[in-house]
Formats: sequence, C-alpha cells, structure tokens
Amino acid sequence: MSLLEGLRVTLETSTSGKQQLEIWSRLRFTVFDEDEGFLEAHAAEVASLVLEAARRYTDNALERAVVVFAGTAAKRNAAFMKALASGVVKLASGKPAHQLGRRGMFTLLVLSKVVVDTLDPDTAKRALSKLIEVQVALVDALVSLQMPWRVISPVLQSEARNKQAATVMLSMLKSGEGAPPHYMLRALLDRGLADAAFMAEVRADLLGAFCDRVINGRERIGPALASCYRPLAASLSSEEFSTKIAPAVTRSLRRTPEVAVTALHMLLTHAPQLDISTHTLELGGILVQQIRTKESVRPMALDALRAVARRTHDAGVLGEQASSIRKILDGSAEGKIKMAVERAVLAHSLGALSEAPGLGPAMAAVAAEVVAFAAGAVKEEANEEARTGLTSLLGCWLVRLTPVGPHAPALDAAAATLADGCRVSVGEVPRRAHLRAAVQALRGNTTVRAFMAAALTPAVAKIVADGLSKPVLRLDATLAACAAILMASSSSAADSVLDSERVWEKGLLAPDSPLLSLPAVAKLPAADAAALADMVEALLLQHPHRLQGPSNTLVCRLLCGLLVHWAPEVRASAGAAAQRITTSTPALLMPLLDGLRGCMNEPDPDATGEDAVPAAGLCARRFAYALLQIIPSKIEDVDPEQLSSVLLAAHHPGITAAIPPGSARQVWLAASRRMPTLVKVFPGFAPAVSQALNGPKGLASSLPAEQTAARQALSTCIAISPNALMPHVLEKLAQLLDRTEHDALPEESLEIFATPEGHLASEWKALQEVSEAVMVVERRNVRKAKGRFKSGGRAFEEDDD
Repeated sequence: MSLLEGLRVTLETSTSGKQQLEIWSRLRFTVFDEDEGFLEAHAAEVASLVLEAARRYTDNALERAVVVFAGTAAKRNAAFMKALASGVVKLASGKPAHQLGRRGMFTLLVLSKVVVDTLDPDTAKRALSKLIEVQVALVDALVSLQMPWRVISPVLQSEARNKQAATVMLSMLKSGEGAPPHYMLRALLDRGLADAAFMAEVRADLLGAFCDRVINGRERIGPALASCYRPLAASLSSEEFSTKIAPAVTRSLRRTPEVAVTALHMLLTHAPQLDISTHTLELGGILVQQIRTKESVRPMALDALRAVARRTHDAGVLGEQASSIRKILDGSAEGKIKMAVERAVLAHSLGALSEAPGLGPAMAAVAAEVVAFAAGAVKEEANEEARTGLTSLLGCWLVRLTPVGPHAPALDAAAATLADGCRVSVGEVPRRAHLRAAVQALRGNTTVRAFMAAALTPAVAKIVADGLSKPVLRLDATLAACAAILMASSSSAADSVLDSERVWEKGLLAPDSPLLSLPAVAKLPAADAAALADMVEALLLQHPHRLQGPSNTLVCRLLCGLLVHWAPEVRASAGAAAQRITTSTPALLMPLLDGLRGCMNEPDPDATGEDAVPAAGLCARRFAYALLQIIPSKIEDVDPEQLSSVLLAAHHPGITAAIPPGSARQVWLAASRRMPTLVKVFPGFAPAVSQALNGPKGLASSLPAEQTAARQALSTCIAISPNALMPHVLEKLAQLLDRTEHDALPEESLEIFATPEGHLASEWKALQEVSEAVMVVERRNVRKAKGRFKSGGRAFEEDDD
C-alpha cells in the first residue's frame, strides 16, 4: 500500500484526532523534507486528500493543519495549486450547502482563499474569475446560514487587496450574470475606508453598478444586504447623489417602487452629513404619490419620506413640500378627497416631514402653518381613522413650534383642540389619539408646557380622576397623568389644578396607585410606555417635595421596571432619563438601586406575557443594562452606602445567574470604572461596607438571592483590599459562631473526644502519662560528648587564620 493510500484509509476509518494529525505530519515530512518530487508526481492525489479532509473534519486543530499544509504546498508547486483550484471549483458547484454544511463550506472558502493568494492575477484571470464566483456562492450560503460576518470577513481581506479580484467583482455586479457579489463587495468597501486612493479608483464603477443592480434591481434590500453598502452610503457626497443616485432612484420609484424606497431609505439613513434639499420636492412628490396609491409600499415609502426630510436642511424647501401636501388635504389642489384612508395617509406623510433638522424661525413658521391647519381640520373631520392621523400632526409639529410672537395663535388653537379631544365623552380611539399627541408635544418641547397648561390641565385631571374608579379608562388615565405631571413641572397653575382635583393625593402619590404600577404600565404600547420615563423624571426632579416614603419607592420602582421593559425603545428612553436623574441629583441613586434590587428580588410569579416583571436570571442582560444606566457616568465622591448598594446590585443573581462568569464580572468592572477613586478610598470604607454587606440587605436578609449577592460582593471586596477588609470579616464570623455549648463541655468530655478510636479514655490518659515520663528520662540519660569531641573543643575546629 502506497503512502497516499494508507493516509486515505486512516482519514476514512480513524476517529482519533491524534492519528489524523499524524497524517499531515507524515505528509509534510514526505513532501517538504524527504522527497521534493513527490508533490509534483502526485499533485492530484494530494489535492484530493486535502479536499476530502475539508469535507470531513469538524475540529479546529485538524482544519488548521489542512489549511496550513495546503497553503505551503500551493506556494511550492504549481501543479498542486492547479489541482486544488480545480477541486475547489468542482466541490463547490451545485448545492454546497447540502453537500458540506456550514463548517465544510467555510473550510472550502478558506482553501479558495489559499488558491487566490497564490494565483498570478495577470496570467490567471480566467481562473481567478471562476474562483471569485465560487467564493460569492459560498459567502452567500454562509450568510444565509447565519454565520457571523466577523468570522467571514478576515478570509476575504486578500481579495479586497487584490485589484484584479476587485475588478472581477465589479464586473460581476455590472454584468447582471449570476448572483451579485454584495457581500464580497462589503469586504472591498471595508478596505476602501482605510485606502482612499484605492477607493477613488473604483468608486465611479461601484456607484454605477450599485445604481444598475441594486437601485434598479429586482431584489429588495434587507438589513443584511443594506449592511454591505453602509460604507458607500456614509461616504456619499452631494455631487454623487445628484449625478448618479437621484436619477436612478427617480426612475426606479416609478418602475419598481418596492426596491427603490428601501434603497433610498438605506442610503439616506447612513449618510448623516448629506443635504439633498435640491431633490426634496422631486423625491417627496413621487413618494407621496406612492403612499397615496400603493398600499403594499406605504410603510416603506413613509420611512423613505422621513429619511428625505431628515436630509433636507433648507426649511424653505421643506415648507413648499408641506404646503403641497396640505393643499391636497384641504382640497385646494385636487378637490376634496373622498377616501378617508387617503386622507389619513396624507396626514401621516405631512407628519413625516416634521423630522427635518433645525429649530430656527423658518422651521417654526412651517410648524405654525401645519399646526394651525391640523387644529381646524381635526374638528371638521368625521372619519375616525382620518381624524386620528390629523391629530398626530399636532403632536409631531408642536415639537418644532416656538410659542411666541406670530406663532402663539397656532399654539392656542392646538391646545384648545387637544383639550376638546381629551374629554371623557369623546370616543376611545380619538381620545387616546389626542392624549398621545399632547404627551408627544409636551415631551419634545418644554417651552410649550406652560402655554398649554391653562387649556389642557383641567381635561387631563378629569381623566385621571375618572380612571382611578373606572378600569376601562386606566390606559387613558396613565397617559393623562403623564401629560399632567409634565405641565405641572413648568406651570404652578397646573400644579394648583392638580392639587384642587386631588390628583396628587389620590391618583399619583397613593402607595397603591394603579396608574404607576408595573403591571398597568406593561399593558401600554411601547410608544406610550416610553413617555412614562419623562414623567418619572419630572416627578423625581421637579416634584421631590411630594414624594415621601412609599410614593418615592413606587416611582423609583416604576423607572426600574421601564429600564427592563420588553421594548428596546422604552429601555432607551428610561436609560436616558435615569442618567439625567442620577447625574443631576446623586441622592436618588440609592432609591433607584433599591428599586432595581426589588425588581430582581420580587418577580410576579402569577403574571404572564408583557404583564410580568422579568424574573431573576431570565433577563440578566436587561438588569445589567439597567444598573449601568442608573449609575452616573462618573462618581467623584462615592460614599460607603452608595458603594455597598452598587456592590449588592452588581453581584445579584438576577445579573450573574444567567450570563457567563466573564460577562458577569464585566458588569462590576464597568460599574467600578465610574468610581475612579474606589481603590484609594476603599480601605477607609472597609468597616462600613462590611457592616452593610452583613446587614439586612446582605447576609442577614431573608432572601437567598440577596445573601448570594452579599457573598459574591464580599469576595470582590477582599480582592480589592484584603488587608483592610479581612479583620472585619473575621470579626463578623467570630460573632456568628456560637461557643456557648462548647464552653459548657466538662474536661472529661474533651478528653473522650481527643481519645483515638479503639482506646478507652482512662487507659489512653494513663498511657500518655507513662509516655511522657519515659521521654523525660531518656532526655536526662543522653550521653554528652567528652574530650576533643566535645562541642566547643579545639581539636576539630578550623583555624581562624
């Protein structure tokens, strides 16, 4: 049996990783050291063995051994390189996902990289093109199988540096033949960020191919595909948008709007510095037409219109676009619109323009026109859906309004309209739409709070009072309470109205208030729950004199519940509020940490779905996020009580039980970095910290979770400063040990305990006494050295000379 046959038999039959590694050791010795002509004579057989190993192996060490051997052999022998290239192309043809699996495909991708690195791009253009096609298919399959890009990307770096390979990829994108190499181009664009000269060479071709195959293509851009072109969008200039992107998007919006709107949204979302004011009217007009007529693209077209507004820096152009939509709505441009759905979507289109940047006088003038129009149109609209859309205009455009000078009448009209819509007698859907619009305006624009308070406060106070006794109004009452507190934070008159209606006493500050309970908040839609974070911030910072005892605990617990809410946007809003609260008022750090531990300690076992407070261990990352949002970005003068609370929270099983130990330790490290003087001041804090960790919130707690947190926190503290903390720990341990029964034992019992097994205590004691006597006698009878052997004699001592 030849060497290769024996190696193939071992490969196919052996399950020992050690024996498999010996295959490649023997082959390396034979090919590279013993017989230089072996590889030339058996190139095809060796390449076949390499590919068979790539198909079979699932161990990292074995795969690495195969790839290292193949790389070295390909560089030394052209025949082996050609055989390997042919085998890779053959094995990857067809359906590699079904033949190889994810791991085998990745190894095959690495082997193709070995060949590409070895090929001469000037003399092997055809082979390089074929290998690039294979890599495109492999990368697409790996992405579809959810392999992370950070694993795939390093393999493609050599192709990104190879100009011939880049040319092949661009030609594949432009030609339209085969699968477009989107993910391969992502590696090329990633490299372009660090190589401006290289990007300048291929940028024109890349933009042209992007317009032809992506914007005017048939495949809608999803999140994964959009990530491939983010570097291109981020570096897009206004000239490139005007000359290449805008014409292509305009054509595609009329032909394939489903593809064009997603491409336009992706480009504008990732181009924050781009100003497309010169194209706003053209793009906006086409998008509005698509929103009106095509229901299938309506949500995506609205997103694209918002993106266009965010990149429109000219308030005059935006005002023209808003005016054109407003004229369609009021009937002055095309006559009265008969379909209520069309009126509703036009209102949403007008609301999308409110996301334009800037808060200057020109933008405020546009906002005043829209608000004045919406305030009148809401009262005249009879259809519920269209009325809700028009009401939402008040919320999003009041944020951009300045409540002074010529804009005051528009604000007064909006406040009156919102107050009329917030009455209990109004239907449920329009009433909630008015409440949401009011909350959105009050959250986004603090300057309008005092101006809207006179008209709006009595209406929302009535809803809060009715919601306490009528469960059907509970959601409305929570939104009304949010609006009332925001207005009371800027208006003493609103505060007085809430006092006279007893809203503070019965609705907001009662320990059992249903409006601020976590189960009630969990029933709110995400957008409404996010508004509660601002309400809690206003309560804690503007009305601290009203929060006493249980009320303060309830509000802090509510904010902590929002920090671990199921919706990401709610957690983000609550996190920003928590940072502002603890940064401006450090005294609130302790109540919030207590509230967070309460959420981790007391999950509701009977609650299900969105009503439930996340159970300890089930939402560890959310709890960790909440902790790091509560702690200020920097605590200069940390005190022992704050440090103890942070330690107990950071080591709570609600955080540490469900995430890997390394990640759990990172939570404490991230928290400790916000206390730069911790190591310096900790020795002085050791007595107080030890007492707190051993107290009722730590080891002395009746809750096992808090005891576990205290033990882990003590371990961390000992690691920080063992000499400072250990005396206090040992002192506490000594106090915990009960020596009463031990000290009461008689001498005889101690002697019995000390007696070895198999002896009587009396006999053992006598035997010990005899043994001691014998030892004394032996010590006395030891013969001492005499004469010249005597210690200190001079006979065997060395001279001092």
